[in-house]
Amino acid sequence: MENRLTKYVNTLWVVAALFAIARYLCAAILTAGKMPDAATFRMALDSLGPFLPLMSLACLAGALALLAADLITSKRKK
Repeated sequence: MENRLTKYVNTLWVVAALFAIARYLCAAILTAGKMPDAATFRMALDSLGPFLPLMSLACLAGALALLAADLITSKRKK
């Protein structure tokens, strides 16, 4: 039981770190076309902060769906 709980907690820490990384990456991507200064980056983090990991997951899911569709159509053509 103790080992399973430790694995669970470690998994949660990894997922939390991945969400934090995704949040900063999405903020950097959103502010890339604008003036890339610290104030704009901070504003993107403050205004869109909780939604940035969800946006990155939606983009990743969309990209994976497109990849799967492309693989299926290329297999059917052969």
